[in-house]
Amino acid sequence: MGVVPGVEVGDRFYYRFELAVVGLHRRFQAGIDNKNLNGEILVTSIVASSNTDNMNNADELTYVGEGGISNRKKFQEDRKLGRGNLAMKNNIRAQNAIRVIRLMTASVTNTELITATLEVSVYDGLYVAQRCHQERGDHGRLIFEFKLKRNPG
Repeated sequence: MGVVPGVEVGDRFYYRFELAVVGLHRRFQAGIDNKNLNGEILVTSIVASSNTDNMNNADELTYVGEGGISNRKKFQEDRKLGRGNLAMKNNIRAQNAIRVIRLMTASVTNTELITATLEVSVYDGLYVAQRCHQERGDHGRLIFEFKLKRNPG
């Protein structure tokens, strides 16, 4: 939980497994990583993506919870208050700090002028979940939106 020694805000990671190696985020695919602390499941970190999450403000983040995605049809069912979403809701009450990693895209050009687009994970610091609400997303299914605010300092 909290700060990972040796990791600074702005540190970049080019492979998802690097996040696990340094201790920022253990899950290779899931956006929410959690831990059982004294019988309560709490979030330790999230990976926010500009595809679904509102990342326009440097000090606030609207994170769309997990679940409801099928391999055949994106957002096939309503998202449920379970697993990571329940852990996020628990964090609102507990006010534990959550490590936020923002997934960004970067264009890289090599010496032969070949440009490639890469996903880069950038550690953005500690945030606290403030509130949660459920609404219908663009796809017509229920989603959870969590408002997070950056910890000062």
